[in-house]
Amino acid sequence: MDTWNKKVLRRGGGACVVLFVGLWSGFVGLAVSGCRKKDAKIKDLSWVRKEWSRAILHGDCEALYRVLDEKSHWAALSVGRDGKKAAALIAAQYPKEIRGRELAKLDGAQKGAKAWFVHVCRSEKWTATIAKLGGKSKSVDRKGSVAVIHLVSGDKVVFERDRYGRWGSTALRGQLKRHQVKMANVLQMVQENVSQYRRGSMPR
Repeated sequence: MDTWNKKVLRRGGGACVVLFVGLWSGFVGLAVSGCRKKDAKIKDLSWVRKEWSRAILHGDCEALYRVLDEKSHWAALSVGRDGKKAAALIAAQYPKEIRGRELAKLDGAQKGAKAWFVHVCRSEKWTATIAKLGGKSKSVDRKGSVAVIHLVSGDKVVFERDRYGRWGSTALRGQLKRHQVKMANVLQMVQENVSQYRRGSMPR
């Protein structure tokens, strides 16, 4: 059975204020409800396709984040969540002389999902990596919540629609999933280090 628990994190300022955290078909996920849910443009597949191509062409990582599919957003949000937890532990429990160095290893994840995504997208040159996926469209095969865009180059881009009708590309899902696992491992390591610091068995 799919179970979801709503948790209000903060209010005000027109921000994305509500996250849903729960177990979905054996997968712990985060689904955005807030400004992305109310973003009418990403419910228009034609607009999303054009924005995807424009973001790649101009190396616009912020725009690219906007047109990711839901599972890609889940992965990015998970990185941001774990990054914030790790940063809080490092700031509170690590020796002062190494805090700055250890915080830097989080790649800005402690600043939130979007800030982290933009930082890593730029540092790893994701828009250049997927440059060929920003070309002109030749045809579209659409079935239910999945649309496969066939490009003139012979490549294809897959877009998926979530339960709110929002479209997004799946092209970066693999990279984001790897970073999700990596940050989860970082958080686990930080928690283990903190435990050892508290016992006095960790060299400083």
